[in-house]
Amino acid sequence: LQVSHTASCRVIRLQATCCQFAQNQLSHIKSSAMGKETPLVSSRRLSNAEGDPVAVVRVRNLQTTIQGPKDAWGRGSKQQPLLISAAVSLTHAFPSSSADDEVSDTVHYGLLSKSILSTLEKLPKSALSLSDVLNRLWVDLTGFQYTGVKDPSAEQTKAFLQTSLIRRLSISLVLPKASLMGSAIRLTGSCLFVDSAITARSLELGLEGIRVPTLIGVNSNERKAKQVVITNIRIDEYQTAHDDYAVIESIIVDAMSESSFETLEALAASLAFHIARELRTKRDDFYGEIIRIGLEKPTAVPLAEAACVELTVKTEDVKIEVSKTKDVRFDDTRNRVAGSAGATKSHDSKS
Repeated sequence: LQVSHTASCRVIRLQATCCQFAQNQLSHIKSSAMGKETPLVSSRRLSNAEGDPVAVVRVRNLQTTIQGPKDAWGRGSKQQPLLISAAVSLTHAFPSSSADDEVSDTVHYGLLSKSILSTLEKLPKSALSLSDVLNRLWVDLTGFQYTGVKDPSAEQTKAFLQTSLIRRLSISLVLPKASLMGSAIRLTGSCLFVDSAITARSLELGLEGIRVPTLIGVNSNERKAKQVVITNIRIDEYQTAHDDYAVIESIIVDAMSESSFETLEALAASLAFHIARELRTKRDDFYGEIIRIGLEKPTAVPLAEAACVELTVKTEDVKIEVSKTKDVRFDDTRNRVAGSAGATKSHDSKS
């Protein structure tokens, strides 16, 4: 009887969870219709909500040039290369009619590529941010802005994609020359569709392959000279209309260049502090909820490609105190900002 009662409770809880999820989906659909923005969720949460895709059509690294988003020096309206990747997850598997080469119930990747390039060709030669470019692609492909709001132009112009066939759309914009020390800047937006309305969306900024000579390590030889540390940063639930990736990169490079930690773990925690402080204190509309940090030491283990650590933190959980002194650094032992006096004391105690 006790086992039966426990199983019944689990079934009831599961039914309640399903009902709540259905209510949330319905409310998101109504919100989109009423012109309300769809809240951001993390990229992983969105993937979990999607489940296993049954059919996906992709275009990867479509190459073009663009004038608008800031370059590696933070200058706008400079022409630079752009790579676009798009992935369309369908609500149903490819139909059996695909045997006679009909594509009415799927997405033609050739036409998808042409639609993307056509949108980019129509962009004004002005100081558009990377998020502006993403939004324009979103409108032309779906009829929705990437905020989840139906775009007014959708009433006069038909969107390229038939949203009733789509479960998820992901668009990734990569600027391979917009980083001084890294390999690329990446902005990725994704959304889920239910009944032709956006019910969930994610937005993530990535700073990839930042190579900085850093004094790090516990061995005596590692304390004598700097070695290259490769950093990959992803800022999830990222919201801003500005191109501030050059600012974030400079903060990362400065923090790593001036550090002398013994472990990658301590360095990752330090970077989390510096990035969170920038996101939380500089501007109200510049914010990222989750910071994912990956660090690699290529020369640490001779027979391995690299030694790696990863850290994920919520921006709001990083402890930040405003210091009145100019000499501000991250204090690893107390997870807060320490002034010059505290830094000297900590250094003396270690030595």
